[in-house]
Amino acid sequence: MKYKTSDLSKMLNVSANTIRRFAEKGYLSPQRDDDNQYRYFENSDVEKTTYISKYRKIGFGHEEIADMFQSDLFGNCAIYEKKMAELDKEIMRLKFHRHMLKDDISLIQRSKGYGEEFQEKDCVPLHYVSYKTERKMRSNKECQDEVHRFLYDFPEIRYIYIVRKDDILKRRVCYEEAIAIRQELVDYLDLDVSNEVTEYYPAHKSIMRVVRLPIDFSDTNVMESYDVKKLLYDNFFTYMDKKGYTLAGDAVGVKIGFSKEEGQEMQYILFSMPVDLKE
Repeated sequence: MKYKTSDLSKMLNVSANTIRRFAEKGYLSPQRDDDNQYRYFENSDVEKTTYISKYRKIGFGHEEIADMFQSDLFGNCAIYEKKMAELDKEIMRLKFHRHMLKDDISLIQRSKGYGEEFQEKDCVPLHYVSYKTERKMRSNKECQDEVHRFLYDFPEIRYIYIVRKDDILKRRVCYEEAIAIRQELVDYLDLDVSNEVTEYYPAHKSIMRVVRLPIDFSDTNVMESYDVKKLLYDNFFTYMDKKGYTLAGDAVGVKIGFSKEEGQEMQYILFSMPVDLKE
């Protein structure tokens, strides 16, 4: 039986342009009618179109399909196995992305109680690379390359602030912005993060709570109007004095999310300070 392009399109629920594209790629072999110049397809073309549609749905590219049409069954099996490995990798990537979103949702829900009671727990150990210090982007190639690797090669990342211990003790609102990955994930994926620009933030007993601040909270006017030093330092030290703690190292702030509230661009940060008991 012979079929026109429109017949094949309706039968297989694909567009006429798709049928034409399959023919242009050489997958199908339509014949021209000498009387009306319509292209007609045979039953074999119907069968091949079902296979092509399946392959495209799975994600095979045109070059791969062309190879399959020139290969024997076991050669096709090798092509299938290669595609399955690619899909496994993509599934793993999506799982990591889902986990990152799940963490974000948990942090956002936690942020409903910003400014409330402090929590005491061990912070998560991180590897991080600073991309901005003293309000300037770092421009050296080693740093930029590592930032790009964190962004594009690592499946789960966090954007963080690092506030050095010396600045905290002197009540200076001075920080670095960095991109980080959890130690747990580094171990699980056997990632190499040993280089001169990547730093390590160890697990340590910490006091933490969610704070809400403007996007640029180092601006002098912003610091005064939002009493940034009180939010980041004074309230923490009041709690530390009450509990008999002393500052044990740099602070870390995990960026939770961005929002626009009452015309102001704000952000929520899980701010954490490592502590030791006073001797």
